[in-house]
Amino acid sequence: MSKNYSNRFSMIDKQHKNSLISLVILDKMINKNKLYPALLEGDDAHLEDCISFLNTNGIIDIDVESALYTPSEKGQKIYKDFLKRYENYLRIYDIYCAIDLEEGIFAFDKLLDYDEEMFNDYISSDNFDDLRITVCEYQKLDPWEIVFISFLIEKRFREPKNQTEVLGKKSWQYKATYDETFNEILEILNDSLHYEELAFETEDGGVVDGKEVIKDIIEQGSKINRTISIEQSKLDKEQQEDFRESRIEPTQTTTTYYEDYYDPYYYDPYYVSPIWDVALIGLFLL
Repeated sequence: MSKNYSNRFSMIDKQHKNSLISLVILDKMINKNKLYPALLEGDDAHLEDCISFLNTNGIIDIDVESALYTPSEKGQKIYKDFLKRYENYLRIYDIYCAIDLEEGIFAFDKLLDYDEEMFNDYISSDNFDDLRITVCEYQKLDPWEIVFISFLIEKRFREPKNQTEVLGKKSWQYKATYDETFNEILEILNDSLHYEELAFETEDGGVVDGKEVIKDIIEQGSKINRTISIEQSKLDKEQQEDFRESRIEPTQTTTTYYEDYYDPYYYDPYYVSPIWDVALIGLFLL
């Protein structure tokens, strides 16, 4: 009888939740220049416990004159370290979001063949399974953080256009604080495939172990990621040449997460960057 993996994850503790919510708050403070007042108002009032968590752990400080919270040096570093994880996730693990297990096809194999709209249609096919959690679980990364990053990518924590509007139970602050967000993550985690569930029976009656399957998937993903990286770097170089030839000076230098195709991951598919060595909660409590 095969093992049931549908309840392998359980709800995380309050500190772990606060560390994840804190990523959103730090992003809004540092990237969106939103400063939270000592007396929280509107939907932000739901964040009181999380703001206290940040303040207690020296991640934000209160400015006495303005009565506004500002990121501390520690908070700035945590946010910078998280961005490295975020970029690494996009560059390494996002490729596993759509895999046709029957045919052994990665949707990202067609990334450079289609325009954005066509690729989005293609990747939405029911033939593809999302194995991001499966791969990250095998690589021993925190699956809660992985799903939370995907929520950030999907812009789940947007503020209303009218900043004075109070959304109440529809606000991201309420959903995160009162567990609607975390219950959704828990459901996603328990609905995901465990790598042992990838085992299959061969035509001659033999069985291919799930660990062998996930290893093969990781190796294929590494090769496709390297191909994308090299091709994208060529395109970037061509665009830079076009700028020079037309004597148009770009207003800013931009980079993509594809540019460093000499990352050890491309030569060792099982390589895990040391940026994941410390659990997220550890960054906050150090």
